[in-house]
Amino acid sequence: MSVTTAVAQKRAATFDDIMQLKAVASAAVSPEGTQVLFTVRQWEPASERDKDKLEPRIHIWKVAANGSTSARQITFGERGENQPQWSPDGRFISFVSTRGATSDEGPRAQVYVMRADGGEAWALTNAKENVSASNDERVPIGQPMELYRALKDRGKTTELVFYPREGHGFSEYYHQKDRMARIYDWVTRYTLGSPEKKTTTQQ
Repeated sequence: MSVTTAVAQKRAATFDDIMQLKAVASAAVSPEGTQVLFTVRQWEPASERDKDKLEPRIHIWKVAANGSTSARQITFGERGENQPQWSPDGRFISFVSTRGATSDEGPRAQVYVMRADGGEAWALTNAKENVSASNDERVPIGQPMELYRALKDRGKTTELVFYPREGHGFSEYYHQKDRMARIYDWVTRYTLGSPEKKTTTQQ
């Protein structure tokens, strides 16, 4: 009995090999523990018109926690997406993405929401500055998002505000000032019954 062993030839890594590498990060397990969101960073053509130019881009993927189904990409934004999170009930997914042209200086990163079973995503925020959804480790973004949607579904007047660069609490002066102005507006409008014009400051 003869055994033939095939040995793959070794070669140096090329530039094309490097461009094919993918990086996986930001795993988020669903509340019931059955699904996992994660991000994949890879090089993609900059645009349909400029396919020869490659840019690093991050997209969100989903896979069954027990490995029973293959992983599949669920976001396809032209500028990518990151920071995936589950809502507390597992029905929605939030992420941060830069889409469209929302200011004279170009598009800003905003929080987007989509159903966990797929479909189009919609913008949850419309901030003038780039939004980051990962700074507050004690209160994941899914919790205020779920409360906001519940109040809106019941026809309540509500507003959801995200402060960029902040963690659990406020460290920047203008964010503290804006928060106090919003509290004052709420008290005068809904507790004292005053129809005074809002005094919320601009960041």
